[in-house]
Amino acid sequence: MERMLDLTATVRAIPCETEFEALVREHRMLVEHKPPFNRMGVRPERNVWLRLTDEAFPRLSIVRERHEARGLMHLGPFASRTDAELARDCIASFVPVRTCQEPISVRKPRSACALADMGRCEAPCDHRIGRDTYLDTAAGVLALCDGDGQVLADALESRQHVLAAAERFEEAA
Repeated sequence: MERMLDLTATVRAIPCETEFEALVREHRMLVEHKPPFNRMGVRPERNVWLRLTDEAFPRLSIVRERHEARGLMHLGPFASRTDAELARDCIASFVPVRTCQEPISVRKPRSACALADMGRCEAPCDHRIGRDTYLDTAAGVLALCDGDGQVLADALESRQHVLAAAERFEEAA
């Protein structure tokens, strides 16, 4: 601590309107300056992002680096892969976008995974739905991440009806 104080030339306060703005500003400054005494703070090289890929059938993928050209959307940064997986699974539970890593051909179908059998993915891999319909699903992810609550409300209402029809009233409530 003494060494850090000896090296400190000035302390500058930057007023922020919101806590979120302060967190974003702090993150950007840590990335820019990489302070040597930042042991407990953000280490940008350890962060991960959630990317909606720019493929024929977009998927939610966890990546280490943010490349705008490689994705339709980036969400993050997340401090750990576990946090990113939790966010991915949460989004996928409301919008049935694929999370698998296998590439999908537009021409040649392949067998669907277990998530499709559970109704958590629309299974574009076996061509149950067309590309245009699936792209509407991916647009739902974009809308949800942009703050459009209607996507979430529709998904929750649909899930509520399914649970009520199965007489699982406590879960539906």
